[in-house]
Amino acid sequence: MQNNLPLHFVDERSEPTKIKIGRALLGGLFGLLGGTAFTLVAMFSDRVLFPRLPMGLDWDFYITFWAWLGPGLMMVGVLTAWWFETWAGLLTGTLAGATILILSNMPYSAASPFQKVITFVIIFLPAMALCLPVVYFFRWLVKQSFRFWLLQGGALRVGTLFLLVIALGGAGGIWMRMPARAMNAVTKMNTALQTAPEPGSALLKLNHLEAHRNQPFELFYAKSTYTTQGYDVRAVYEDGYVVTCAIVVYGDSPPFITKCEESGP
Repeated sequence: MQNNLPLHFVDERSEPTKIKIGRALLGGLFGLLGGTAFTLVAMFSDRVLFPRLPMGLDWDFYITFWAWLGPGLMMVGVLTAWWFETWAGLLTGTLAGATILILSNMPYSAASPFQKVITFVIIFLPAMALCLPVVYFFRWLVKQSFRFWLLQGGALRVGTLFLLVIALGGAGGIWMRMPARAMNAVTKMNTALQTAPEPGSALLKLNHLEAHRNQPFELFYAKSTYTTQGYDVRAVYEDGYVVTCAIVVYGDSPPFITKCEESGP
């Protein structure tokens, strides 16, 4: 009887392969759902939380983000649940999770390949420590799913676990919402583009802005490449006209625009 329990400590060689596959598929599904929920909430959090700001969606960023997080967590779930013994599942899942976590951030780094290798080695163990609770959670989910399935109303209980994963993934996605300093910068940009420029404003140097004054636009923001104390806020108009401004946000001082440039028609 005990040999049929997928997470019981017995000789792994006696476990049917179909049970391993079923367990791994379930772990992978939990990972994929969690990663997808995280990404979807992260995508739309700014639009929901800041409805007065015309926030755009950076599809290229979020597609790339999901390509790492969704399939990445799916792989972590598969590896975590595949192994019969808990320690083996936690070890392989944590190793995979730490690797994916670090590699997914490498493309956004301006460091040299050698510096990236050194960084990978240095932060690998801390990354494993961050991933361990997630990996353990996946292992627990799979174990509970198999246990619930044998009970009365098991399908409903397993469905509750899937809803839990979606809810926790979505809650994590809120963490990627626009920070307060960025919101101040975006609000400044939104106001500046809809009102007459202040005397001395960098917007006065733009030749085609006035012709787009009453046209709709979408706003995007990123850490500034011009100043260490602010954000680069980009306004994209429907005809392809783009205005990008570096906005300084320092302490309690009001945000101010320091540099602007335009492109497109």
